[in-house]
Amino acid sequence: MVKLPSQIKDFVRYLQGWSEEKKLFSSSLLFLSIIFFVPNNKIFVLVSILFILGLYLVWNNLIKSILYAYIFLLPFQNGKGINFMVVPDEFVYGNIPFTIIVSFTMSAVLSIILLYIHIRNKLFLHQKQSSIHIKLSDICICLYILTNIIASINSNISLLSFLLTLQICGYIFVFYFIQHQHLKQWIRKLLIPLIASLCIFNGILSGLQYINIGSPGYINPTTPDTILHVASEDTSFFRMQGIFHHPNFLGFFMAIFIPTLFYYSISKYTSSFSKTISAFGFIFGLIALILSGSRASWIFFAISMIVILRIPIIYLSFKILPSVKRLYFICLIMCLIAIPTYALPRFSQLAVTFSYDEGAQFRIDLITKSILTALRYPSGIGLGLFPQILLIEIGEFTSTPTQPHNLLAQILVASGFLGMISFIIFLYLKIKACLSIKIKKPIFSKITRYLYVISLGCFFFLSMFYPILTEQQIFGWLWILLSILV
Repeated sequence: MVKLPSQIKDFVRYLQGWSEEKKLFSSSLLFLSIIFFVPNNKIFVLVSILFILGLYLVWNNLIKSILYAYIFLLPFQNGKGINFMVVPDEFVYGNIPFTIIVSFTMSAVLSIILLYIHIRNKLFLHQKQSSIHIKLSDICICLYILTNIIASINSNISLLSFLLTLQICGYIFVFYFIQHQHLKQWIRKLLIPLIASLCIFNGILSGLQYINIGSPGYINPTTPDTILHVASEDTSFFRMQGIFHHPNFLGFFMAIFIPTLFYYSISKYTSSFSKTISAFGFIFGLIALILSGSRASWIFFAISMIVILRIPIIYLSFKILPSVKRLYFICLIMCLIAIPTYALPRFSQLAVTFSYDEGAQFRIDLITKSILTALRYPSGIGLGLFPQILLIEIGEFTSTPTQPHNLLAQILVASGFLGMISFIIFLYLKIKACLSIKIKKPIFSKITRYLYVISLGCFFFLSMFYPILTEQQIFGWLWILLSILV
């Protein structure tokens, strides 16, 4: 017992000797482990606060600590929900209510705290004012927000549309906050341990869900026993979802980020520790991607990998460690097992998908009806209200009423033509500005930009297949990617 204090001092001294990257990765995995064993909202909030305090010890900077926690907690859709009954029970299969839930999540709370800090610094701490240059892209995004507010006022359920608009405003604020605080390079640096820890955790969780496949649970994201979905084309085929509330979003996340982890695991510009955690992140992320059963994510992941391997400046910088090489040999064996047992059966359902109401035809039907709705309501119906229009005004649907499975169609029907055009112009101008920047040195900065441009391209292609506009678990990441590119 007498030796305990000195042992504690030695341990603290040992932790202080860790690199920033090692501290972030370890604390992130520790947080995820605690949440896994204690999946309770009150504990989640408490552990989140402790997590932020731990980050503060790493940086001694409150803004960086809150911002890291904001990004890290985006996939967690925890929090009290507000349920809106958009149609009476009898309109949906006689007795099944249809509700839309707006969750007040930890990330939303942290974005409000960042807003408070920003306003306080400007008004009360007399922070040095920098010259403001209003660009066309800024005008476009303000116009997009304005169209959402107007559509919310005119919508049938104004509170719902307004809350969802506030949610999107939170993402946009964080995007500009990162720009204003000049944190782009810092975000790029911390994103690898953050993404690696999330991928490892989701890979393990998906594997456990697969082992527990005999208990699929009900596909309601608010129930604690939800662990997987069945494929709509084949109810005997189970799809895992990790911490996400749908397998498609799990696959979406992995397809965007694990190609970047693959590069970091074999790049000569990264440390041995970064190579190792990136390799583990890639392998477990690949497990999660496979078990999600998301075919679009599989396809665009493969395309991203091919693009990365074909860019000379990228593949000429490869330098693989022997330990990483052994890990990828195990990964290769895993893929050889998974392809015939899981991937091929899923791809074999493609023929059914194109003829089945809930597959490709269902998506096309939703997009068609969203365009017809936009023609009838050119100024938009408000965020989240399309299922109500689909049921009450159109009256024809082939499955559970849902949002258009296409980002542009979602924006069009919710914000109108002006909102969609202004959003597209904003993205075009920001991406054009990113690509026009010439990076002379160092080479690694140029490679990093290529990697995140590929991730952003993968994001946009996948967004044409899924309803992500009102999904914090996915849509918030668009603004993080933009913030580190622009």
